[in-house]
Amino acid sequence: MNPSEKKYSILESGLLNSFESSLSRSSNEITKVTEARMLDFEAFRKTGLPGRLNEKWRNSKFDQVSEQSYEVVSSKPTYTQKVNEIFQCSIHGFTTQVEALLNGWYYTSEKKTL
Repeated sequence: MNPSEKKYSILESGLLNSFESSLSRSSNEITKVTEARMLDFEAFRKTGLPGRLNEKWRNSKFDQVSEQSYEVVSSKPTYTQKVNEIFQCSIHGFTTQVEALLNGWYYTSEKKTL
């Protein structure tokens, strides 16, 4: 099947549209990251989300999930709580650094807040 003929689910269409609209916002991104992202989304455009035709996913039920629309957050959410107030990691004899993802945005314990 030609990729232009592929029928995308609502979720797949939303992800593809979100990616295309985010291209202009990622101009301050490292070139290698941008290149990897482009390659991965081109692969996603060809294959879509996994489904029951794929042997590894045959027992997974994605129908209900993939036919819903989701809101893709395009700006960093404001969050006032300190990362260490949410999660603490203390391992005797080791130095730890907390890193977190919130809606796809990266935060570290080095920052004061999320």
